[in-house]
Amino acid sequence: MQIKNYPSVILSVFFVCGIISSKFFILPSYFLFVSVFFLFVIVISFFIKNDVSRQINYVSIVILFFLFGNLWLQINSQNNSLLSNDISILKNSFVIGEIEDIELPSKDKLNFIVNNATVEYRNKKFDNLKFIVRIKDKSSKKKEKLLNKLNIGNKVIINGRFIKAQGMRNPGQFDYNNYLRTAGISGFFDVYKTEDLKILNNNKNIFRQSIWQARLSINNRINELYSNLTAGLLKGLLLADRQEIDYKTKALFVNSGVIHVLAVSGLHVGYIILILMLFFERFNLYVKLIAVMLGLIVFAFITGLPDSVVRASIMAIVIILAKLTNRTTNIFNSLSIAALIILLINPQELFNPGFQLSFSAVLSIAILYPIISKPINKYFDALPILKYIFLFIAVSLSAQIGTLPFTLYYFGKLSLIALAANLIVIPLIGIIIALAITSLFISILSVPVALYFAAANELFTEMMFNIVKLAGEFKYSFLFVKYFSLLDGFLFYAFLSLLIYFWLIFKNGKAKVLLIILILLNYFLFGSFDDIELLKPKHLNVVMIDIGQGDSFLLKFPNGKTALIDAGLAKPGFDSGERIIKPLLEELDIDKINYAFVSHLDKDHSGGFLYLLKNNIIEKLYKPVSDSSETDLKFESFVLKNNVSLKHYKKEKIIIDHTAIYFLCDSSIQYNFKLSKNNRSGILKIVYGNISILFTGDMEKQIEQYLLSRYSSFLHSDILKVSHHGSKTGSTDEFLNAVNPNLALISVGKNNPYKHPSDEVIERLKSRKVKIIRSDINAAFILSIDGSKIDSVSWKNYY
Repeated sequence: MQIKNYPSVILSVFFVCGIISSKFFILPSYFLFVSVFFLFVIVISFFIKNDVSRQINYVSIVILFFLFGNLWLQINSQNNSLLSNDISILKNSFVIGEIEDIELPSKDKLNFIVNNATVEYRNKKFDNLKFIVRIKDKSSKKKEKLLNKLNIGNKVIINGRFIKAQGMRNPGQFDYNNYLRTAGISGFFDVYKTEDLKILNNNKNIFRQSIWQARLSINNRINELYSNLTAGLLKGLLLADRQEIDYKTKALFVNSGVIHVLAVSGLHVGYIILILMLFFERFNLYVKLIAVMLGLIVFAFITGLPDSVVRASIMAIVIILAKLTNRTTNIFNSLSIAALIILLINPQELFNPGFQLSFSAVLSIAILYPIISKPINKYFDALPILKYIFLFIAVSLSAQIGTLPFTLYYFGKLSLIALAANLIVIPLIGIIIALAITSLFISILSVPVALYFAAANELFTEMMFNIVKLAGEFKYSFLFVKYFSLLDGFLFYAFLSLLIYFWLIFKNGKAKVLLIILILLNYFLFGSFDDIELLKPKHLNVVMIDIGQGDSFLLKFPNGKTALIDAGLAKPGFDSGERIIKPLLEELDIDKINYAFVSHLDKDHSGGFLYLLKNNIIEKLYKPVSDSSETDLKFESFVLKNNVSLKHYKKEKIIIDHTAIYFLCDSSIQYNFKLSKNNRSGILKIVYGNISILFTGDMEKQIEQYLLSRYSSFLHSDILKVSHHGSKTGSTDEFLNAVNPNLALISVGKNNPYKHPSDEVIERLKSRKVKIIRSDINAAFILSIDGSKIDSVSWKNYY
């Protein structure tokens, strides 16, 4: 391999290194401008005079591209300012800006992006910002009417509320705030009445508006022809709009290792090329190739310009141009040119998961496929069917190896059945895309005829979903990989490069086997250097889960047994058990909850248990004595139906590996008093060594008085879980005096409508010099207790 044959590869590598370097150190802009200009002049003069050694010229060029990469990211980052990360909410503020893009309407949602925006808030101004505007008017008709008025390019003034996107609130959780800020978006601006948005001018970006109208027309026609489930899939496949594919479905695609098919990619571009080639079959070669290039450009814009489509389209166009000009090209140069073009338009795309997955997949195929396919071609040449099956597997395996670090980093799962699943799903996706495009074209002439093709497509879609469901729900479909770090990814590619290099040199089969063993051993050895254990062994670990407006605490005892006190909220479209607790358990390598404690049956405490019970994660569950209400009876029936041991709180003590759990809620008081749900909360005191924790559910003053009269000094605890999210209905002076905690934990939702925690309660705690930890401010919080002291774990430092 001679470097001179891969000029764009060298340039793109150093350009990418320059962009990455800007994340670690920012060189002064004036220095970069002068250096880039000076090097550019030198390079041009070398080319003109042609009297300086090539080596000097190469060095000048690569340094030029490296410095330019560092400078280019800085320039791009300055295009949009960002609100301070410390600003989480600005109520009743105003935004004036220009509509940059409009999302496709979905499920009564209307969102669009405003750029070059100015925010006015309490006589303060913040300029040159970008927001995602969310129209939250409850009237669907009003939102539809507004959508028909909006045009890309309109200048608008909006009255509403700025709110920062959610960051990493629990270990391993996706940092959406960082993702948006990398794209130059400060957060969301919510509008609750369509009347609070005024269009200031009729300016229109004709090109972008035309593309948007085309996307909207295709979106509407898909809705007309297909069921909701299939329509959601096709919008993802054809329009790169996956908002209608639900969380559970995406999780099944991840588990089965076929999540890549939901993104518009090179596969789709290949089908578009095939369709265009067939359509222009009768034209001469030049007309055909030019038509294909124009078609690819149109397709890229209609799909919303995702990196995978732009990459595949540019590569195809480079190859076509080479053919038209009788020049030669190769996949590495084509891929590099595509990367350079995308990054010159927006260098921030380098940090986009879509960019990383797309380019690593193609690069890996280009490098590994020739190596893997060589023995297949050799040994299966006489068996063409088997040969093509194995070659297809070789392509899939090559892509999966190349994207593995990114898959593990972003999804934390290693699919064990990906090869088998892709062997079936990818051909099905090809059929589904072909039928979808055919039905859309035919619908232009006749919708009734198009419905026949759509009906056929529904069958293939149902078949594919069933296969993915079967594969994704299979118990051993994937392995969960925790704490996969950037160092692990770097080591993976370094050792993979060594493996490829020596594999091509070694001829002896035994030597190759030994090479693989040595590479794997070294990878796991070096990769273990930054491994961490957030929950310390032989300690009592307490995790205040950031569940939003609700309660949930995870305990891991010294012997490895686990307990969960409450499980947050479950409502249509969001289940804390599924979306927060289960991923956290996976991140912490916990398979089972041995003891579950439901403080009471308010939805924000008990809702998440339903998912955990249904999925066989809980072994034994404690709850208050039944009050015979419909809600209570249904909950208990659900527990028993899922074969989980059910117990009620009573005055007793249980021991879990030298940890004592006292139930302070005497069930007899349930019958002696007319208690609210909050006051029927299970009250637990946990003691490990000399350290004690008091969990209070949502209890209020009435039960505080009962506990004071019944337990008095026994209430004293080092850590207090403040009742009812810090509401003023509890945490009286008398009760706090009895508990006398050093640390107070308040589980509360950010910007909640109940204004929890109460200023009165916070002041009472502060006056006693109690350290306050709030989930709305501190996010998840981990305590490690050895029996004599309490340590906090700074888990965010590991991500």
